Amino acid sequence: MGCITCKPENTGYQYILAYRFPDGEAKNMIMELSKLIGGQVYNGYKARNESPHFTLKYVFVAKEKKLNELINSLEQFAKNNKPATAWLSGVNKFPDTDNIVFVEQMRSKEATELVESLTLLLNTFNWMQWDKHDNRVNGPKPHSTVFYNNKGIPDEQFKKLVKNFGNKNIEFSIDNICISRHKIGEDFTGYMEEPGLSLDEDNIWKKFILSK
Repeated sequence: MGCITCKPENTGYQYILAYRFPDGEAKNMIMELSKLIGGQVYNGYKARNESPHFTLKYVFVAKEKKLNELINSLEQFAKNNKPATAWLSGVNKFPDTDNIVFVEQMRSKEATELVESLTLLLNTFNWMQWDKHDNRVNGPKPHSTVFYNNKGIPDEQFKKLVKNFGNKNIEFSIDNICISRHKIGEDFTGYMEEPGLSLDEDNIWKKFILSK
């Protein structure tokens, strides 16, 4: 049983697992939509062109021994699993807020099973902390952010993004797991908030390519 309520150990860093989109149609669509609406997310994507992603595991911390245990397990997981197909499928908002607009996705049976297998692996670590948005079976809701603003998005702007995406499914391959890290106490956005800033070399700290 994971440690849900205990206080995380402070190692100086907090970590997130995510899939990073490689160059291609899916990444281009996320970039295009964020450019169309502009603002914080687009500025971040301009500064760090590798940022389009979806989260596989929200924030956790771990001391060195535990972190090495996780890294070794992810290396083995990548060797034992092959990429799986998914599709960007439309533009959406969360039902309880319009502060975030994202590109949602559909997953093949194999992709669903892949994410479930990864989540099952993470559940084996009794030190792992679980965010309120983590689903301990299916992982977090699959979404790639294209807009964020505390004031929300005007309805006409949202409709503009939906229209731009259109009625299509854009295929991509879930073929990597990345560990990003950020100093504890600093906001973890997953992208730069201002354009032109130097890249944070710690953002993608480790990358595992599925290779079975």
